[in-house]
Amino acid sequence: MVSRSDIEEYKKMEAVPAGAVLRHVLKGLGMSQRYLAKACGMPPQHINAYINGKRRFSVSASIAIESVLGIEEAGFFYRHQAMHDVHVAKVVSEPTPDLERLRRATFWDVDLTKVRWKDSIKWAIRRVLEYGTSQEVNEIIRFYGIGDVRDAFRNMSFRKSDVALKMAEEAGI
Repeated sequence: MVSRSDIEEYKKMEAVPAGAVLRHVLKGLGMSQRYLAKACGMPPQHINAYINGKRRFSVSASIAIESVLGIEEAGFFYRHQAMHDVHVAKVVSEPTPDLERLRRATFWDVDLTKVRWKDSIKWAIRRVLEYGTSQEVNEIIRFYGIGDVRDAFRNMSFRKSDVALKMAEEAGI
């Protein structure tokens, strides 16, 4: 079962496609796509297509998947998909960090060209500090400014790994 607090966190991640959220939930539950498909009465290819963004969630598919996963919020994936669509539509011509300095491995679940960077400061900083390199930390500092990065880092509620703490210290955060 997916916790209520996890659902609330996912709601804040409009930059992340609904299929990527589903992938993360399945991984967290240790559930295979095939098992989910069988439990929902869907072909496994449909689940894979949702996860890979090749198929859009319908209301009925969203509810069936949520029922199996123990997500009490009906239509969660369908609504998350809509929130992501709005997010993508707003991204046009916003300032971005130098995307050449950000690795795909750090931002595996999003299209970097569609992230609303100014609205996603906490998410971006957290992601870079959890999974990034010192080059990425430096780029995020250049883009957001040391003060904003320092404030966001101090106010974050995640387990700061030794690597994240070392990178923050080296960057003067």
